[in-house]
Amino acid sequence: MQDHDNNESLAELQKAFLEEVPVRLRAIRAAYELIDWRRWHANSTNMLVSLLHKLIGSAGTLGQPSLSTAASNLHQELIQLNEQLTIDEETWSQIGRQITRLEQLTLSKLPSHAFDRHSTPAHTGPEPPLVYLVDDDNTQTQGLRAKLESEGYGVKVFSKLEVFLEACQKQRLPHAILMDMEFTSGRLQGANIIAELKADPRFSPVVIFISVHDDLRSRLAAFRAGASRYFTKPYDQRHLLNTLDELVGRNDDDPYRVLLVDDDALASKAYALALSEAGFKVKVVHQALDTLKAVREFHPDVLLLDVYMPEATGPELAAVLREDERLAWMPILFLSAESDPSKHAVALALGGDDFLIKPVRGSYLVSAVRARAWRARRNRRLIHLAFNPDSVSKPL
Repeated sequence: MQDHDNNESLAELQKAFLEEVPVRLRAIRAAYELIDWRRWHANSTNMLVSLLHKLIGSAGTLGQPSLSTAASNLHQELIQLNEQLTIDEETWSQIGRQITRLEQLTLSKLPSHAFDRHSTPAHTGPEPPLVYLVDDDNTQTQGLRAKLESEGYGVKVFSKLEVFLEACQKQRLPHAILMDMEFTSGRLQGANIIAELKADPRFSPVVIFISVHDDLRSRLAAFRAGASRYFTKPYDQRHLLNTLDELVGRNDDDPYRVLLVDDDALASKAYALALSEAGFKVKVVHQALDTLKAVREFHPDVLLLDVYMPEATGPELAAVLREDERLAWMPILFLSAESDPSKHAVALALGGDDFLIKPVRGSYLVSAVRARAWRARRNRRLIHLAFNPDSVSKPL
């Protein structure tokens, strides 16, 4: 994992991006000027689309949402134009005016806020990972709090839901929430509260429900609310702690391994920073044709592939990798500014498992990758146990 001052690294990436934006926009302007609308043909704007795709991801990831949104709007319009046989002069002039607006945006002082209080904080430094324990049963919370603190967690206990909600709105979020399901206000009130919080895509802590109810209705409510796990009382504390350790990435002796393939250097550094802060071991590859070698040498738990790269596209790489049966288990997540569901379906059919739409917030990236990595390792252990029933394996 990377060993650096995370705040300083993020600030440096943001500064480097702002210094690089004028160069990127000059390339976009040059690509536009090279296209003659009178000689229009299918895929005339491929180069222009590719340059905008990279700008969307970098701008959104590195704290420039207005620039990312403007680039995304232009990107979608160009994709639609690519499907037309001809265009007129006014349509092409309108594209030029949108590029001018992009250039004007860079002249203003753009705010820098790539990550805010809603992002899950780093927990690889000396400060212990923070857990919110929400339960109105003081007898239950006292013992669990003591155990969590003895295992190196910071713990805040909430017996009242309104106080818990206020903390979520006004304080930096925890790494995990251990949540009871039933409160005086309702049997499924815990799930209802978490569902409200999860409606904000920036709300990304791990959530584990702990409940006396073992019925399907309660479990469905937890699942629909966005729970990571569901435990029933009485539960095995050691199993709960092992699960929590794994979900928040505290297994430093065997961290999740992520291979990131993206030819955009700044965007990939920002993604790698968010993942390494969360405890992942990250390897970045900028050349698409180096992917197979990197997979064989690094043995990633999850592969992140940018969709648009000059040497090979993400879906093409996924199709090639899936030909190797030894890699059939490996989750592949695509990174793209493309929002057309039909194109997502085509890409996923070639071997991907999911699509992450750029710009991807750091906290959401961490949550998505962690979920896939956990499932991949669990499935591999189950397969190993099936063929080696007498072997010693880590607890599931």
